[in-house]
Amino acid sequence: MQYYDLKLRVSKEIDKDNLYHLLPNWINEIRESIALKYPLRFLYTSRAMNLVASTFDYTFDTGTTSRYGGFHDSIVYYNGTSYIPLSYAELVNFNILFPSTATGEPSSYTTKGSTFTVDKIPSSVTSKTFTAKYYMLPDKLVNEYDEAYIDKKYYEVIVDLVCLKAMAFVKDYSPDFMNFRARAIDYLFDLYSQESIVPVS
Repeated sequence: MQYYDLKLRVSKEIDKDNLYHLLPNWINEIRESIALKYPLRFLYTSRAMNLVASTFDYTFDTGTTSRYGGFHDSIVYYNGTSYIPLSYAELVNFNILFPSTATGEPSSYTTKGSTFTVDKIPSSVTSKTFTAKYYMLPDKLVNEYDEAYIDKKYYEVIVDLVCLKAMAFVKDYSPDFMNFRARAIDYLFDLYSQESIVPVS
């Protein structure tokens, strides 16, 4: 469902014209909140970045596209001839294993928010890269005819969650509120059970 149609559908469902100006932000917020709950396979991506001398921290993409959604898959190091998957360590363990930075071939990494940190950086970084494989947030809807996979296949959950947000905003807890809530739960379960790489109970 295209951006224009999403706004129109929500507007018709809640019948509250005074909230129309809030719908664009709410639609994008709901789409992102869905992606932040689970790693969704249709949002899987990768980004290659050049190594920087004496730099151990690298940022997952936080730009306007391919924005990091909080779930990563792996970091692969390219040393100029071979691709080498790095081993992941939880932050506490990483700090114990690698209490200080070092020069050499990286072998391990950890994550902190939207960045990852490696244990070593080679003295020469020419033609060497990291490839971060991770789950991104959906691109923001801006233009009226914008539409992503989540909007095509799972527009019902977006519509119902935005309706729920709108009704809670005006403190309208009528039977319609409960109907939107029940439908949204069903649609969310359908989305996560089909698209999440993490099993959903």
